[in-house]
Amino acid sequence: QESGGGQALIEDVVAQEIVRDINIERQRCQPVIVFINGEYWGMHNIRDRMDEDYLSYVFDLHKDSFDLIDGNPTVGYKAIHGSNADYIKIIDFVKKNKLDNSINYNLLCKEIDIENFIDYYSIEIFFANHDWPVHNIKVYRKKDGKWRFLLYDLDGGFTNKRDHSYNMFERISIEDKYPNPEATILFRSLMRNKTFRDQFISRYKEILSLYMQPERTIPIVDSISNVYRMNMQSHVNRWRYPWTINHWERDINKNIKDFLENREKSTLENLDKIIKDKDF
Repeated sequence: QESGGGQALIEDVVAQEIVRDINIERQRCQPVIVFINGEYWGMHNIRDRMDEDYLSYVFDLHKDSFDLIDGNPTVGYKAIHGSNADYIKIIDFVKKNKLDNSINYNLLCKEIDIENFIDYYSIEIFFANHDWPVHNIKVYRKKDGKWRFLLYDLDGGFTNKRDHSYNMFERISIEDKYPNPEATILFRSLMRNKTFRDQFISRYKEILSLYMQPERTIPIVDSISNVYRMNMQSHVNRWRYPWTINHWERDINKNIKDFLENREKSTLENLDKIIKDKDF
């Protein structure tokens, strides 16, 4: 898979490394230099492919032990492997039933891994992934198990056409703020339940405290960028993307590092505002 995103090229790799200790299925990365028929083809990333073979490898089970779906409502929650029927029933249930009702909420908790849901959404929200949640969302379960979310493709995060103050809570909590409201229906509906809302707020702040502090995240950016830096000039010469080494360094500093240094304050302010302003 080719390095993507902004001219820093490493947004997704950095984000995935920052959250590596959180209990969530994510993509590992191995940077490589590629030659095709002897022709230099630049720096690329070997990544885990998030499919049924990945799940089979991670859990040491046959791939037919899993249902895996595309969580995009515009494609009807298409089955990638196995069946999507039960997930569609869950979405229909959420559409027809209020989750502030504890009985309905407890029924949903039997179908969806709520702890995983909170961690996954917390990560996507913190990194301000604007290419989500219609796109880049896959959901899986072991047969007769709970549905969990796969973390992949965070290239649309950080300040890629956004900034550290971008309000993801407003984006996914207010129905008319997102072009496809069905893509946000799970989060919006769950936030109406006080038990869930309190758990989400507590865990979101815990994730920021444990994993997102600049004294932890900036060294991760530096360690990853150092791996790419030694070969970046050849990559620039081959593709002119990044346009120059200076553009690459600029985007690392102004996009990724600036975001990580300022995001906590902004996103907590956004969270406080949505809790105060919205009548869940």
